[in-house]
Order: sequence, then structure tokens, then C-alpha cells
Amino acid sequence: MTVPTRPKIVIVGGGFGGLSAIKALRGANLDVTLIDRRNYHLFQPLLYQVATAALSTSEIAWPIRHLLRRREDVSTVLGTVESIDTARRRVVLADGAEIAYDYLILATGAQHAYFGHDEWAPLAPGLKTLEDATTVRRKLLVAFEAAEQETDPARRQALLTFAIVGAGPTGVELAGAVIELARTSIAGHECTPSGARDGSALSVSASWASASPVSVRCTVGAPGGSTLYASRTTVRSTDVASAGTIDQSGRAGTHVVQASTRSATPEPYGAR
Repeated sequence: MTVPTRPKIVIVGGGFGGLSAIKALRGANLDVTLIDRRNYHLFQPLLYQVATAALSTSEIAWPIRHLLRRREDVSTVLGTVESIDTARRRVVLADGAEIAYDYLILATGAQHAYFGHDEWAPLAPGLKTLEDATTVRRKLLVAFEAAEQETDPARRQALLTFAIVGAGPTGVELAGAVIELARTSIAGHECTPSGARDGSALSVSASWASASPVSVRCTVGAPGGSTLYASRTTVRSTDVASAGTIDQSGRAGTHVVQASTRSATPEPYGAR
């Protein structure tokens, strides 16, 4: 007598969607295969804290195998999905391996969007991966170090100006974390010229594209360092999608972070 095989479920993506699907399938008579191009699950909501040196990378990333160590019905595969053969029901990996499935779940997540202007990418790094976060952190901390040594007030102000495109949860949290970094983490230290470590010259702005785009600007301190914290919020129409360019020629040193998103294209998964 032929023993019936259990249905095979393949899940592409080990983020919140993929792990939630695995949790929901607990107790079902299934064989589950999870494919991800990284071997860890990333808690993306806290990436902004890694980007502002509040947390280390290991505090928001956990090995997928460890998270699923008690699930005997789940196997994990480290690989990049190259294509999906729906006729043969096969997931094809970049190394040529094929994984058969009866049911397929694509949970590839989201990627930051440049509103049709991919040429912005070199000027405005996103904030979706650990690599993105460490890149932003490096640029942020180097900017403070450079501002400490800068004698030209205009140049120092440019080094301490940060523009965040996208004022959703990530953009707003990142703006606040940059302000907190200047106000508490590096404030009060001896510094010549003034304005770099006490945050008196720091400027952070965030904007997002929507039906009613808004720009929010926060300023830490006041000229001369007499006030440790002050904020100013202005609302104006700012359509990022039709901006056309990111012009840094007039504000050398200004830093831009892209914090707006769009759904990731599931094929090829490795391009995410």
C-alpha cells in the first residue's frame, strides 16, 4: 500500500510574513520549506536604532534556524530564488537547485522606492537591511566627526543637515533618533568649533509623497548652544515624486535617507 505523502508548502521569505505563515501552519499535516537569501530574521522596525548607533546589529537579527528549532515539520534553505516554474510547480534557485511545492507562499517583503528616479539611489540610501542601517550609521557618525573639525559655519551646517524622504514610522523614528543622538549621546563634550556635539547646528527634515505631502523640520538647540532642545514643525506641499532631482550642489554635505517603500518584486527574489 502506498503511503500518501504530505502536501509540500514552500515559503519564500523569512520576514514577518513568512514566519507568521509558519506559525499559522503549526499542527497541520504538512511539510514546510522556508527559503531566504539570508540566514537570519530581521526585526525591521528597529533598523533606525541601528542606523543611529542605539543598538547593535545582533540585537535585531536572529538566526532563522534557531527560531524554528522546535518545528520538525519545517526545513530551511539558504538561497536566492531566481524564478518560479508554475507549470512544473518548482522554485528555481540561483545555484540551479529546484524545490518542488504543492502550495507556494511569496513573502518577499518591501523595498524602498525612488518614485521612478533610480538615479537617486547613490545619494539617498534606503533603510531596509542591516547593510543599509550600518551605511547610514557610518555616514551619520562621520558627519558629526567632520563637523567637529570644520571651521566654516556654512559647511558645518551642511554636514549637520539630514533629509529623510518618507515620514511614515521609519522616517519619523529616524528623525527623532538623530535628534536624540545629538541631544544626549554626544552632547556636553568639549568641542571646537561649537555646534557639532551640542546639536546646536543640527537640522533634520522629513517628507513623504501622498495626497497631501508634508515636510517636517526639527532643529536641535539654538545658535550659540544656549538651548539644548527646540523643535519647529512646518507643513507645506512637497511632492517628492515630481521633484525630478536631488540637488546637492548647493548644500554640500547634506545627507539624504530614503525611508519610503513599495512592494518588492517577487521575481527575481535576489533583486530585492
